[in-house]
Amino acid sequence: MNASAKPENHGRPWSLWDMINFKFTEAYAALEMVNVKARESLERSLQSRRNVKVEWIDQTTKDEAKRILAGCFSVFGDMDAQGVMNRLFRFNKALERPMSWEDLASEYKVLREAIHDDLKRHHFFHYIPRFSALVVEFDEKWKPVIEGFPSTKDDAFAAIDCIALGYGTAGVFHLMRVLERGIAVLASEVGVDCGQDSWGPIIGDIEAAILKIDKTAKKEEKHRRLPFLSKAASEFRFFKDAWRNYVSHAKSAYDQDQAFGVSTHVFEFMSVLCANGLTEARDGEPAA
Repeated sequence: MNASAKPENHGRPWSLWDMINFKFTEAYAALEMVNVKARESLERSLQSRRNVKVEWIDQTTKDEAKRILAGCFSVFGDMDAQGVMNRLFRFNKALERPMSWEDLASEYKVLREAIHDDLKRHHFFHYIPRFSALVVEFDEKWKPVIEGFPSTKDDAFAAIDCIALGYGTAGVFHLMRVLERGIAVLASEVGVDCGQDSWGPIIGDIEAAILKIDKTAKKEEKHRRLPFLSKAASEFRFFKDAWRNYVSHAKSAYDQDQAFGVSTHVFEFMSVLCANGLTEARDGEPAA
């Protein structure tokens, strides 16, 4: 996986690519390469012993070893694998001096053992392909929503990641937090102050405000804007009654597929808000 293909980490202290198993795949590939070179070096070392003559490795072999070490540095550098890193530094330093095939075999052997020891301390979660795609494709798919509602970025990603991990209820909880930003913008659009109220009173105030607008708005505005605002308010009531009340008050649990269904509804609804100009300002505050 090229570094250029890695998405943003959305402000989290860990890398997305550490969370999913690409790092494990790369670590395994690095270990296999070290295994191969350890065997090859050992064979050349044994051959040298039979010839009763010390054979020194050439510059091409050193350059190859340095490329392998560079790959290992890239894989293990951000994995808290200090034992591996220490061996890589020592191995790299040793390559600056003349080195026999026996020494090279020994260096590869000790590096392989260090990788084995450090990997025992790490645990990797396996995302099944159907749900790992949700995580990998998050940046591209959710881009319109994140651009319209920057403050939803962390919760939206947390929702998708929780669902992919199998924590459906947690995913739905984060999705309801995404909708919180949407209802705040809708309320601001019709002149309602959300304050600290729960969704029920807020939606009631929004619906009342829309009725007032309906009585005073010009005919053109009624046809152009009010149907969308009314539908958006009714959608929020649906979200509240269908999911928010249950997940917020621990009345229901959601499996992976159920949570995925909720994420689809939330994504599509937030996309509709964006398409109709209901978005946040860039600082995360409701747009005027």
